[in-house]
Amino acid sequence: MRINKCLSYCVLIIIICSCNDLSDHLGVSNSITDSKKKGVFIAEYKSLANPIKINDSLKIGVEKIWLEKKWRYDDDLNAKIIEGYQMILESEKDDLKGFTIDWTIGISADKYWRFCNANTIISDFDAIPKDTIAWKVQKGDHLDSLSVKKIIGDFLLVKK
Repeated sequence: MRINKCLSYCVLIIIICSCNDLSDHLGVSNSITDSKKKGVFIAEYKSLANPIKINDSLKIGVEKIWLEKKWRYDDDLNAKIIEGYQMILESEKDDLKGFTIDWTIGISADKYWRFCNANTIISDFDAIPKDTIAWKVQKGDHLDSLSVKKIIGDFLLVKK
């Protein structure tokens, strides 16, 4: 019985340790400085106004916005560049209240923003985007092509 208990603990420790292995997981830089350090930084973007006014009741305060190459952690936890690009927007946590539940930036599954963490959202690109990028903002989170969307505003970014 004691051997089974010891074996159970060993299996549990192996499972816990393997969950913390970041190799081959997608990465997102913590800041513009971090992005540059990893060699994945492309460009910084900005909004025309800060906060970004989606409509009369919805505003997003922007800390930083940058575009970087997509990357994964390699076995040594360094950035291994992969195909594609990602744009990261840092905001105040309260400004993203209701995001992806009550409202979503984007109206299709191939061009939308999603949470990265509590105060950061991210969007993916197959190619480097143009200097000015626009999205529709919708009520709810209907990204499939068959859903009727209720547009509540626009979201516009420009390259610095």
